[in-house]
Amino acid sequence: QIDPTVIYALKRRGLWRGTLRREHLQLDDPYNTYQYFGLPPTPICNPGISSLEAALQPAPVRYLYFVVDPRTRRHLFSTNYTQHRRNVAKMRRRK
Repeated sequence: QIDPTVIYALKRRGLWRGTLRREHLQLDDPYNTYQYFGLPPTPICNPGISSLEAALQPAPVRYLYFVVDPRTRRHLFSTNYTQHRRNVAKMRRRK
């Protein structure tokens, strides 16, 4: 599950207005990974050179999860699922 697949689905349908809402996660679209298990039917974008280089030489971090702070638009990273769920709950309260 990841928000960019929902945004991609909304853009394909001409429904994207710049803000992802909870009801968007219910969209019945094969690109919506909240509703359809696994990978989307096709790629939703292509990586740039800097992304490919970062994948080949990743930063030495242990982060596995991230969530965006709706106020600052910055990412909060966590190394385990418990902390990630706490971060998600905290960010939902900040909206």
